[in-house]
Amino acid sequence: MILADNGSTDDSIPLTRKLFPAVKILNLGRNYGFAEANNKAAAVAKGEYLAFLNNDTMVDEAWLCELIKAAESDPSIAICGSRIMFMYSRDKINHAGGKITMIGSGYDQNFGSTVQSIGDIGCTGYACGASMLVRRSAFQKLGGFDPVYFAFCEDVDLAWRAWIAGYKVVHVPTSIVYHKFSGTWHLEGDKLYFWHRNCKINILKNFQTPRAIRGIVLNSLFDIVRVLEGLRNHSVGTTTSIVRGYYWILRNIRRILESRALVSRQRSRGDAALQRIGIFASIPESYMEYGRARADHQR
Repeated sequence: MILADNGSTDDSIPLTRKLFPAVKILNLGRNYGFAEANNKAAAVAKGEYLAFLNNDTMVDEAWLCELIKAAESDPSIAICGSRIMFMYSRDKINHAGGKITMIGSGYDQNFGSTVQSIGDIGCTGYACGASMLVRRSAFQKLGGFDPVYFAFCEDVDLAWRAWIAGYKVVHVPTSIVYHKFSGTWHLEGDKLYFWHRNCKINILKNFQTPRAIRGIVLNSLFDIVRVLEGLRNHSVGTTTSIVRGYYWILRNIRRILESRALVSRQRSRGDAALQRIGIFASIPESYMEYGRARADHQR
């Protein structure tokens, strides 16, 4: 087990050394965000599979075994995701598989619903990065998490690229994890900035041209609504965060297009094939997810 420490200023490292001496500590010295910190941990990990787990989670006893069992059932499976429940409402779902929206975000299926039954393992658009297992060979072929994301939507991007490259992503409802939702993120302005920016990167990297154009148009329309709401509520931070995202995209468009070219070279499934598989969210689901994310950013 590896603890990737993103330059924490509390007692995380000494406490881990005291309570869990077998844990390998990767002291990164500064905050690399979710994407690059996990890449660095994956680079020193060993074994056929890489299990990623957030530090604001608690796991069921069979959490890891169930993920491995699912991965072993089919060599084309690259990513297995857990059933994630809310930490303080353990009968309610945080994530039970997901779809990819037309605006580049992830749509958490059954978010906030009460569990009715466990269900079966099945294909899903993406797995939440709070708890997932990735086949090492696939992780390496895909280039790991894209470090430019820093945080938010990088799990959507990785799964999306896995589907494009010909792999499968599955949800494993028998792997149960309890998540303190947004438990380690407190800077709302940055959260809004990364989410809006990274959705656009997802669209530009991973959709084929017709859907990329549609996605950017829809994403921009949602941004206009968000900016107008911010101005009406005298929220300068909202407008600033969204504008910062566009500025970053324009300054780094060449880098994004290079990533798009890499995705295109690995492509074995087009958007139409992915639509038939069912990994994309519908327009109502995309709108619902935008509304849920907006409410979360305002908390």
